[in-house]
Amino acid sequence: MRDLMAEIDWNTLLQQPDALGMLIGLGSMTIIILGVTIAVQWRKVQQAKYNAELKERMIERGFTAEEIERVINAGADQKRVGKRGAHVVDVCLPGRQEHARREPVKDPMSC
Repeated sequence: MRDLMAEIDWNTLLQQPDALGMLIGLGSMTIIILGVTIAVQWRKVQQAKYNAELKERMIERGFTAEEIERVINAGADQKRVGKRGAHVVDVCLPGRQEHARREPVKDPMSC
């Protein structure tokens, strides 16, 4: 491989418009693919951190395992329906609040 790289005359190659365009295109595609991959993985890490913190706070407030599971699974149901879906997830559990919420909340612990 190293011998092949040494044999290529890069100055001549880069002066040809077709080769230069192809290199720019491949480089751009590589950067885009890497950027999207990094962004998706970053979001997954942040979501896992948020879920861990949420579970920790719910345990501290005395929620049962079934209630915590219900809250976590409710978020998964909302993803399937979509942001403007037919139902709204009530993450503030009945019995733990004075009145039921009718709109989604950003912080489930704000009840």
